[in-house]
Amino acid sequence: MNLQEQGNHHDYQYGYCHYFADIIIDEIRGMVPNNFPINYYLILGSRFDDNEENIDDVLIHAYIKIGDYYLDSEGFHTIQEVDNREQSWRDIEETLTPKDYSFDTYQEETDSIPDYFFNRFCKRDKVKKDIKEFVSQPQFKDFITKLLRR
Repeated sequence: MNLQEQGNHHDYQYGYCHYFADIIIDEIRGMVPNNFPINYYLILGSRFDDNEENIDDVLIHAYIKIGDYYLDSEGFHTIQEVDNREQSWRDIEETLTPKDYSFDTYQEETDSIPDYFFNRFCKRDKVKKDIKEFVSQPQFKDFITKLLRR
């Protein structure tokens, strides 16, 4: 269950994950009961200068949290996999951040993704088409069915 393997999609792992999450959440909400817990789950980061002033905020990755699982374009993940992704990014940033600056990461469950992470360069119709393809995969449908049986 992975859109990336097919090569003709946006890169939903690096750069377009928030568009994927922003559109697929409504699709999933239509598949599960209204009281089923679904939210955005974001890995975020902030850069600070030597005066500890925030220079910028970074959206590292966006998931959809469904029960105890975290969905992105590669499928469903555990919190350990989310933690590993955050740590991996933190390790990369440590090598890229100048000496007098710092970088911090954190995770946040939320009901929205801040608007300032979105731009006009994404073709939302393409994302919608990709998501229709993604949710039609048997592995996705099986997972949702098993999740609802719990």
